Amino acid sequence: MSVILALLLLPLGLVILDVEARGNRMNEAMKVRNCPRVKPHTTEYLHFLMQCCRSPARLQDTYSRPANTTLAVHYPSNFPVDFDAHRVGLSEENTGFQPQQEQDVADQCVRVPACDRSARYRSINGSCNNLNFPMWGVAGSALVRLLPANYQDGVNKVRKAKGGKELPNVRQLRTMLFPDKDVPDPVNVLNVMQWGQLVAHDTSHIVQQSSGLPSSKETGLDCCVSRSQGLPNACLPIQVPNNDPFYSQHKRMCLNFVRSLTTNDLGCKLSPHQQIALVTHFVDASLVYGSDEDTARSLRTFTQGKLRVQVTSDDREFPPNTTTPERDCDGQREGVCYLTGDDRGNQNTGMTLLQVLLLREHNRLCDQLHHLNPHWTDQTLYEEARRIVVAVVQKITYNDYLPIILGKEFIKQLGMADGQGDEGMSLNDYDPFLNPSTINAFTTAAYRSFHSMVPREMVLFDDNQKPLKTLLVEDFFFRPNLIQEPEMFDNLLRGLAVQNVQSMDTFFSTSLTNLLFKSTKEFGTDLESIDMQRGRDHGLPNYNDFRVACGRPKAVRFKDLLDVMTEKAVSQLAAKYQRVGDVDLYVGGMLETQASEALVGPTFQCIIGEQFRRWRNGDRFYFEFANQPGSFTLEQVKEIRKITLAELFCLNGDKISRMQPDVFQVVSNENAVQSCKSIVKMNLTPWQET
Repeated sequence: MSVILALLLLPLGLVILDVEARGNRMNEAMKVRNCPRVKPHTTEYLHFLMQCCRSPARLQDTYSRPANTTLAVHYPSNFPVDFDAHRVGLSEENTGFQPQQEQDVADQCVRVPACDRSARYRSINGSCNNLNFPMWGVAGSALVRLLPANYQDGVNKVRKAKGGKELPNVRQLRTMLFPDKDVPDPVNVLNVMQWGQLVAHDTSHIVQQSSGLPSSKETGLDCCVSRSQGLPNACLPIQVPNNDPFYSQHKRMCLNFVRSLTTNDLGCKLSPHQQIALVTHFVDASLVYGSDEDTARSLRTFTQGKLRVQVTSDDREFPPNTTTPERDCDGQREGVCYLTGDDRGNQNTGMTLLQVLLLREHNRLCDQLHHLNPHWTDQTLYEEARRIVVAVVQKITYNDYLPIILGKEFIKQLGMADGQGDEGMSLNDYDPFLNPSTINAFTTAAYRSFHSMVPREMVLFDDNQKPLKTLLVEDFFFRPNLIQEPEMFDNLLRGLAVQNVQSMDTFFSTSLTNLLFKSTKEFGTDLESIDMQRGRDHGLPNYNDFRVACGRPKAVRFKDLLDVMTEKAVSQLAAKYQRVGDVDLYVGGMLETQASEALVGPTFQCIIGEQFRRWRNGDRFYFEFANQPGSFTLEQVKEIRKITLAELFCLNGDKISRMQPDVFQVVSNENAVQSCKSIVKMNLTPWQET
């Protein structure tokens, strides 16, 4: 009888639950609607510019299919379960990462396009790179998880310590563990840090909740304004301790923090929540060309394949200005504010320099290709120049940059060493079962470690590489006017090639930790506190879990971490965390001693190496791979292999005439300054049609 009664009452219970759920949604919507918005030209607004979506249609297009419907493609029966058993550093008893099918549970959310299997060129939005899984790596799709998410409720509530208490305050962790100290790297120059940011912007753009949605307002939520009705769920503000050594001087008690956009915000309900990347997940120069068709078209002239530029009175080319510079930059209506393929193109001076450099390279290639093939159409010139620029970015990233941060021997063990395959051509590396999507733990923790390399000052150099002037980094966030001033572009480029970068360590510049996005104020926000808070927002598993996944034994006590950390680091962790299993991934990874030949410790080396392996071996259009419709010829690959970042500086600077061959490292007897004539080596003759 009781069973029958329960069955009769079941529909009523469902109705009550549905009413309750709708009530919760309405209450949350009311909180968001009533939440104050950040004001232009404030720290909070500039932070919002870094994490906003100015083209909501991008996301609408990706998520235009009904939520939670069945995919048109499925994992085949022969899908390799033990796909990463060959990975470096995994011991026999180690389980490694979770099965790949479980790493990307959000693939059910993305619209599955029809693919042209004979397409010569990669799509703008990253779709159809993998013909069996065309949604892998597409702009607007979710980040993948190497390990299951760790939320307190299994859905989206930030985890707590093992004993149920709150985790340590991130601002307190920052001030204790990551102080400011000027420690220049004796070998590497600023380009190492700046090229790393280029790769980061090319492969990931995390946007805030309440931004990027068609119904949202122009600016983000202000989560630091007290409200009697409570904060929206999108808010996760960082509380500043009363005795903070810096912010207490400015009566600053809160740092704004808005949680990242997830598939749930776009109508695809998943548990746990999965964060998305607005841009394509590939190393494909999307920051130059855009990650959606509307943006790509807005950047083109549709004449001889070229991209739009503005030309200064002294005949120098720069990106066109946006139509709303007062909204898109920290300036006035008449100020310089560039329109690029990425919303963050104006974020800092070094990033903008590289955006301009690649824009000029595209148009230079169009001129050369048009000369070689005058019969080519605008579309062919655009696609061929774009294809070469992407290849150049990949070559510099994998052959020149990656060995510096991970170590040459480690790269060899991952199977990514330069010059594999017949006659230097990597013929068989493409893996159609390898998901190339950006890894959550990579973009939210491991790769953020390179914030340690950002200096407080930018130094300008003349043609003889003598210092001219010093500028403070914090004075030029979203203020690109500087680079169009006479001689500034070259002087700043030389700064990237000559100035020593900060050492990769646990010290961080006050430009990032106290003065980030300060605008006209005396204080800004704290990037390192944000980095730690973002990891919790994204439900990243703890450091110990990743340590185990990357081949280390599980730490039971804090002293078990001494195999990769100093005694000081371990004692600092023990003073702030209750248990070793509570330590945040970002914090633990930052405190590891550097692996052999690498700039990072073994856990971050493992995660970063796995990411770059996926971006390479899972990219059907990677420049070295043969037997694809868009493959380069062997002669073309040989020419691409000659290109260096120094050559890009020489070819696309205003009047640069001298440079050292390796602009990732300091000038030395082995890396002496020489004429640009001896640096420029790439020849486009193999692209001439006969």
